[in-house]
Amino acid sequence: MTELNIEFIKNKLNTTNEDELKNSTDFQFVLLNITAINPSVFGDLFSNLKRVNLNSNAIVTIEPKLFSKLVNLEELGLGFNKIETLSADTFNGLVNLKSLDIGNNQINTIDPKAFEHVVNLEILRLSYNKITSLSEGIFDSLSKLESLSLDGNQLTTLSSNLFEKLINLKGLFLSSNHLTSIDPKTFNTLTKLDTLFLGSNNFTSFDVDTFKLVTNLNKLYLEKNQLETLDPQIFSTLTNLVEIYLFDNKLKTIDPYIFKNLKCLRNILMEHNEIKQDKIELYLPESVTFLIFKDSNNPFYYEQENHLDSVIRPSSISRPTSSKWTSTTRPASANVQLNF
Repeated sequence: MTELNIEFIKNKLNTTNEDELKNSTDFQFVLLNITAINPSVFGDLFSNLKRVNLNSNAIVTIEPKLFSKLVNLEELGLGFNKIETLSADTFNGLVNLKSLDIGNNQINTIDPKAFEHVVNLEILRLSYNKITSLSEGIFDSLSKLESLSLDGNQLTTLSSNLFEKLINLKGLFLSSNHLTSIDPKTFNTLTKLDTLFLGSNNFTSFDVDTFKLVTNLNKLYLEKNQLETLDPQIFSTLTNLVEIYLFDNKLKTIDPYIFKNLKCLRNILMEHNEIKQDKIELYLPESVTFLIFKDSNNPFYYEQENHLDSVIRPSSISRPTSSKWTSTTRPASANVQLNF
């Protein structure tokens, strides 16, 4: 058992000079098999710290108010440990914290007030824990948050106002959970959102209004779900969308005009669905330079293929009368990189 305490810190920093310790702004204690943290270790002596990195240790418990004297701390790394619980006072006092990484732990319980004190937080990573649910209002104090990572958990539902106060959010990561549906109001206040990850869940469809108000969206990831149909108007307001990922679903067909309004769209990836035809009828904006809809087991698929030549432009513009129609990046040049 290795405890993080004053003597441990002095030894690692190779100093006993308290003035030198007091002037420290950066602690990097990574891969040291730390299993516990002395409750009094972060006292007034370390009030000037701006960054503390305790990633990749074996920490199980964070005592309440452990960091309360670190009023100048801006970055805290607790990822890749064995933490199971976040209490109401775990992050008490961290009023200037901007980045918090507690991903890749064993977290299954989070107090509804756990993030109440970190009001200046901009980045929150909770990825790859064992979170099954999130309390209503848990993120309400995080109005400055720009990136929220919840991917790799065990979430099955989200309350419709879970993200309501996250008015500055730009990136939302919800991939690799067990979500089957989303209330159409869930993203309504996220007007600055530019990247949304919903891949590797269990969605079979989305309400037509699900993405209606996230009009600044740049990248939308819907891959590896169970999508069987898409409403013809589902993306109609996403006029800033550049990339859309629909591969590995169960789509048999797709409305010819579903991408018509997306004037910035460049890359469409929707291979490994149940679309069997060699040619597909689609009205594509001129901005589109890369389209994949045919299957391949070639590992260099994206380097070599582009299916724009297999698109048939519809002869006349017409839409289904019902918005609930239920029938069922990478540009053309391989030298331009697509960021997944």
